Amino acid sequence: MSDNKIPVTLKIAIENYVKKHIPPNKFLRAVLENDLRAAVFHSDQRVGSLIPEIVRFVHLNVPLSAFGSHSRVGSWLETTCPTTALPPKHPCPRCGEELYSHSGGVSCQQCGACFDSYSEAEEAYGESRTVSHENTP
Repeated sequence: MSDNKIPVTLKIAIENYVKKHIPPNKFLRAVLENDLRAAVFHSDQRVGSLIPEIVRFVHLNVPLSAFGSHSRVGSWLETTCPTTALPPKHPCPRCGEELYSHSGGVSCQQCGACFDSYSEAEEAYGESRTVSHENTP
């Protein structure tokens, strides 16, 4: 069984969750918490059909203490990396949701975007706004 079908961005989000304790997006958190209903609800077409492969990947690559239930995931995040919501002036450059600070930098729980600092996120926000305006028909 190969994990080649799993999107690289999802693999990176899993790696960031394991190594830096960065909170995952809603889909990945549901997978980690073993909540199939929520995983299906928060998935898109691309990853929804890959849930069995993603579960296998998590099982093989995530410490047992970091997945399997809501309490394990919560403990993994809270005991090693408490997060704090930033003021509303710090939206995610990819999806516009609120960014969270943590020991590994700044991340978005919705889409999984990660930045080393607030200023990097602000720079990306400025760049993404410019790009989105240029690409608008």
